[in-house]
Amino acid sequence: MRTSIIQFRRHVKQWREHIIAFQFNRVVWERFVEMSVLAGCLNLPGWEENPLPWLQCESFAPPLEMIDPIKDISAEKEEIRAGLKTRRMALAERGFDIDSIHAELEEEHTDARARGLSFDTDMAAPSGENQAIDDEDSDSSESYESNQDSKAHKNGE
Repeated sequence: MRTSIIQFRRHVKQWREHIIAFQFNRVVWERFVEMSVLAGCLNLPGWEENPLPWLQCESFAPPLEMIDPIKDISAEKEEIRAGLKTRRMALAERGFDIDSIHAELEEEHTDARARGLSFDTDMAAPSGENQAIDDEDSDSSESYESNQDSKAHKNGE
């Protein structure tokens, strides 16, 4: 069942990107900008010399629902951590613009701090939980190094 859903989504994604976004949205955007300039509604500097920068657009399709949200989000986090995908790419796949998300997060966090609230999603605020994780990481790296020393000692190195 999951394989069928994944295959269906792959077809939907291709259709969205190659038909809707490229052949429809792009053409509509170009005509809209051209007609707005010709009608005098828009005054775009450099339009006569080179209109291409003004005609570029990016389409964001609404996201498809997740099959298994916990697994899907976990896999996406791992892709981002491994450098296989950026946060910008992940948000675009869900139909969001990273700049508007960052602005909204900044506003939310500023408001929360002003009210004396602290949430684990606020990476700028010091968190006891994050500190505990950092302490565990440093302990595990020390134990790893001591294990390496003892293995080297057993091997006569």
